Amino acid sequence: MIELWEGIHTYFSANAGTAAFRALLTGDLWNVEAKPGTAFPYATFDLITDMPDNFASGKNFIENCLIQFNIFSDKKSAEELLTIYDALIACFDFTNITVSNYTVSSCVREAAVKLKEDNIWQMNIRYRIKLEPSED
Repeated sequence: MIELWEGIHTYFSANAGTAAFRALLTGDLWNVEAKPGTAFPYATFDLITDMPDNFASGKNFIENCLIQFNIFSDKKSAEELLTIYDALIACFDFTNITVSNYTVSSCVREAAVKLKEDNIWQMNIRYRIKLEPSED
């Protein structure tokens, strides 16, 4: 599902509505994992699952994708993490990302989990994104 990965990255890096989110992520947004030594704070995103809908209808499949964003911060409190979380959801809740060969029919946040391990705060945020194949 490279089209969805490219769509998320393009939306993040080129959309005026994501400027505040980009400014907070001084270590950038990475696909799957950040390179070693990346400065905090940063975020990653990855495709967790991709399951077709409508498989019995005879129509084109709708891709039902679960995407997870992970935000990382090394501050003593969770304040920075939560500020970045607020910026992320302002950008991605119900957004209309452009995805090649598809139309985004929904982008809905399903869950968020905050944790701290080895003095690094992490917030895992999952989105359900439904993609309808473009008509030829």
